[in-house]
Amino acid sequence: MQTFARLLSFVTFILSVGLLTQALPTATGNGLAVREYSTPAGYNGGSGYNGGSEYTPSPSYSKEASPVSKESDPSSKIDLLALVTKLHTDVEPICKELEVAATIEVATGIVDKIVLVIKAFVALIVNVKLDLSVDLKTAIAVKIVACISLIVKALAAVCVKLGVNVCIALIAKVDVCLQLLLITLNVCVQGLLAIIIDLCLKLDVSVLAAIKLLNLELLIKICALVKAVAGVAL
Repeated sequence: MQTFARLLSFVTFILSVGLLTQALPTATGNGLAVREYSTPAGYNGGSGYNGGSEYTPSPSYSKEASPVSKESDPSSKIDLLALVTKLHTDVEPICKELEVAATIEVATGIVDKIVLVIKAFVALIVNVKLDLSVDLKTAIAVKIVACISLIVKALAAVCVKLGVNVCIALIAKVDVCLQLLLITLNVCVQGLLAIIIDLCLKLDVSVLAAIKLLNLELLIKICALVKAVAGVAL
């Protein structure tokens, strides 16, 4: 178990560096990221997702959905609740695919889809600062926690089937991706992460058990779930 934990920590660190580097905000980079992930070509190119996957990204992740003018504040152009709702809608069917994945190769492809969808969302809110009401923050937090629950439960289901050790790279990839999502949201909306943490502490036992099974260290730390997860029996 200690060997597994060390290996998972190492893989998570490597993936974290890679994802955080890709997420570094640049003026032209943000535009390219949104353009890349909001078109079918973005999923087809370089990631191996062609017609066979039958997955098309949501049009809500396009520039048209959240137009940004150089002469105006981009924050006023973004409806974060609508984007988060769309994120949940897009992630849900992919998670259903992941739950029934029969091989590690299939599971890897599906997890990569989830990562691309989340990175598409993150690309839209990098460098954006929003001042939202508590009610709106809470509504957004509920959707984000629902997304996390879907992803975690689906990944746990496939890990039980294929073996946790076999899925170690997938676990690390999801852990890093969820950390990136939460960190970006925290920068975007002050106080949002605190609400997310509060909701996570009230998660269903089945979700907490899935988090413990997967040993999602980054998610556990950022959501202050150490005690909650420790108290769950597998």
